[in-house]
Amino acid sequence: MSQSGDSSRISQRLEIGRSFLERIATLASKLENAKEGLVRSSYLGTDLDQLPVAARKLWESLDHDVAVLPPREIALKLIHVEQSLAERMKAIMPLVEKICAADERGEEIAIRGFRDQLADLSRFASTALAIRLLAHRKNYKLPPPQLPFTSDTLRERAQRVKAIERTHKLRVMSQMREMMKATTEMLQSASLDKTMRASLQAVMRDLQTNAKHLASGGSFSSLPVPIEYVEMEGDQVEETGIELAIEDAPAAAIEMKPEPMPPAPPPKPVTAWPSAVLRTQPIKIGSPPLWRQFIVWLKTPTRVSWKQAGEIARGLE
Repeated sequence: MSQSGDSSRISQRLEIGRSFLERIATLASKLENAKEGLVRSSYLGTDLDQLPVAARKLWESLDHDVAVLPPREIALKLIHVEQSLAERMKAIMPLVEKICAADERGEEIAIRGFRDQLADLSRFASTALAIRLLAHRKNYKLPPPQLPFTSDTLRERAQRVKAIERTHKLRVMSQMREMMKATTEMLQSASLDKTMRASLQAVMRDLQTNAKHLASGGSFSSLPVPIEYVEMEGDQVEETGIELAIEDAPAAAIEMKPEPMPPAPPPKPVTAWPSAVLRTQPIKIGSPPLWRQFIVWLKTPTRVSWKQAGEIARGLE
């Protein structure tokens, strides 16, 4: 087979595999956010001394400026964060119920929308718990959490979502293995030039790195090589199976309307948003990511060089 034929076959197989991997990885990541948010929310009204060791260390993630606040300002900040958490929780819980119900019926789940809300649930819960743990260490007295669901209810929902998330995580790992197998077969082609071979080898390393990370219990939020979807003109993802499509618009279709973000308070230290409270470590993924450059290169005319594909990929960021 000619190199152009090999390129076409490689492009098609990788595009199909990549689209499916991105779709199930995104779903698994959303489920992970929901699980983590529910678990950490359930901790807020329990004995903090009885939490898992990893959770008890969460206070260390707080910014130094927050850690040195006096008791009253710590309490005000916590109230603000937990009010935002309660709003997210009221909006998200019907979605969680629908996810669990669909899974019990054996239906394929497809969540479109709510990505930010699920991430917010985890972020607000983590920040609130970190503040309570800090105050607990300093023997500060704090008001009890005012959440719309009990700790027992949140814990039960978290266990159900955890089981579903585990299933989808295994699907992601299985798809990664299939892509590694296909890439190995492609690398056996004698007609591949050095540039394409090097790119395929790099894709193989990325897949192996991510698969190892997930197999060892790592989270989707900390994937060494983030899985991202590069939507280009002509891209189509065929949806198969029975799906529960959960949209954030129109809200009437699911009898639920996500509540809007509360208006930003005045810029005072005690009312900063949680994104400024928890320290975060950015993930270095390069510019542009190899995967994006590789897909652009495969989908553009043969006269487009590898370097030009990189420039095109940077323009898509």
